[in-house]
Amino acid sequence: MMRSSAYTEPEQDERGRWQMNGTPAFLVTRVSATHCRPWEDGPEHICAVDRTHSEMVKFGPHDEEYEKAVIRIRGLSRRAVASHATRTEST
Repeated sequence: MMRSSAYTEPEQDERGRWQMNGTPAFLVTRVSATHCRPWEDGPEHICAVDRTHSEMVKFGPHDEEYEKAVIRIRGLSRRAVASHATRTEST
């Protein structure tokens, strides 16, 4: 299963910052968390991020998870541009 944060209630701390408090829990299965579109089944289409749902897009300096995301996004954009070019040439 993938990690996910399921906490009882969000609360503000003494500095006014929001925190999720309570017991962490698994909310979804690994399959559900990494489900691809039917035509993109396979490990090359999965980019698992070892984070809770809340932390998933909060990257820090020299963050390995950020680097993984950048590599995937660049690949997606290259394939999108190539696909568009192919469709434009054939019309």
